[in-house]
Amino acid sequence: MADWGNIPSEIASVIAEHLEKVEDFEAFALVCSSWRRGAKECKFGYEAKAWLMLARSKEGGPKQRRFYSLYNRKVRTVNLPLCYHMRLLSSHGWLLASATDEYYNLFILNPMSGAKINLPKVTCLINTREILKFILSGNPSSSSDFTIALVASAPYPYFQGHGAICFWGHGCERWQTIFTDKRLDVTFYKGNFYGVNDYGNIWCYELDHSTGRPHQRLVAKLEPTGIFTRYLFPKDPRYLTGRLIECYLVESENRLLLVIRVRPFHQTMFFKVYELNVYNGEAKHVPDLGDRAIFVGWNSSFSIKASSFAHGIKHNSIYFTGDYRIPGDSDAGIFTLADENIHRFDDIVKPEHLYENCYANAPYVWLQDPSL
Repeated sequence: MADWGNIPSEIASVIAEHLEKVEDFEAFALVCSSWRRGAKECKFGYEAKAWLMLARSKEGGPKQRRFYSLYNRKVRTVNLPLCYHMRLLSSHGWLLASATDEYYNLFILNPMSGAKINLPKVTCLINTREILKFILSGNPSSSSDFTIALVASAPYPYFQGHGAICFWGHGCERWQTIFTDKRLDVTFYKGNFYGVNDYGNIWCYELDHSTGRPHQRLVAKLEPTGIFTRYLFPKDPRYLTGRLIECYLVESENRLLLVIRVRPFHQTMFFKVYELNVYNGEAKHVPDLGDRAIFVGWNSSFSIKASSFAHGIKHNSIYFTGDYRIPGDSDAGIFTLADENIHRFDDIVKPEHLYENCYANAPYVWLQDPSL
């Protein structure tokens, strides 16, 4: 009988590259030292999947976080180097952990491999609790050539709905900041960062590679086109109270998509999707996403190929989480573009999986499977 534990690590590496699920990859690496070396040497080239990071449980300590797999409907627990006073955001499968104390500690970490990268202090912010979202230009597991953008509430004297975007390139000593008149959602697309506010103004932020300084230019102003007018000023009086829309930018199959979320009274009603032409500023309605599923939320936004999974991910759908700027906001679910129906996550995730505390930014946080 063959001794599989003695196969060369080079062969084990080839085998590991054919695994499709991160759970199988991790189990493979635990078999023996030879297989573990093979796993480290290979490039785990699976299609990015989606995890739902749940809020800290009553029983778990500050280092314990749980992840719900949308494709096998299982919950797994991971211990992370966290304390109670930390808020978490995600991008490219990495987590940004910011301390909510006066020390402004910031770092990003890979929850599966344990890799950690410390970040400089953001001196322009009064408190890192003001950080709303973080975006990576690339995966730090694959390359050290990456840039981070932080979307934050602007400090004094900018307050009252104003925002700030802070940029940091790997190896730089300090952050570069642009102040904005409104808070934005930001994504990375074809070499540049793009931002949109809830009135349809879209900017491109081009970084000077020699200085790291960002330069902004207006790409589109969609409010006068009618796309936003009917959501900002609806005829139905029931929608005239409360925040009406939220906007997200999502890269999907080399397209930049503008996702409009209509949400009066902090309860999502429906979505509209538009493809943005970054060269002429035009937006074209997208009635069908085909084989793609979009994940949006102020903690993370991305797109994946639904057919990569035997079950668990619905194509032509938008998965959404609540807006963590609103304490206790658990508005989350799945919107299907075909019939414009919404299925709430209360029917998917068991109630005992949810537990909020005063430092949880939301009951849910999207996380793409990180590269190990």
